[in-house]
Amino acid sequence: MVADRNASPAERRATVAEFAVRLFGHPMTGEQVVEETLVTFTEATVPSRVELTAALSSVLPGTLEEFRQHALARWVEVQFGVEPEEGGRLKRRVPRTLRDAAQQLASTGGNDEVISVLPG
Repeated sequence: MVADRNASPAERRATVAEFAVRLFGHPMTGEQVVEETLVTFTEATVPSRVELTAALSSVLPGTLEEFRQHALARWVEVQFGVEPEEGGRLKRRVPRTLRDAAQQLASTGGNDEVISVLPG
């Protein structure tokens, strides 16, 4: 409903409330709109270059808990999933291409082999 990616949470709720008023004909304010609350699945601290480089050449995690802590899984969640917004909440990240993310991973993790496995 809200096309402006830079809209604050309050602006988004106000826009939804305005739409609801027109749709339902019943007064509503932005304070009455409930937004989704996103949480990370991984321990989504951004991994350091050292952690990322080590993860690219290490064995993949064998358990769910290891996966949630794995530097590459954390990096992927931050690059493709969520980003912080005003007030410390998370919002969905703008979609990006795999090639773009792989190039960033290669430069961040110091491993150009990441790009060489992608088609095209």
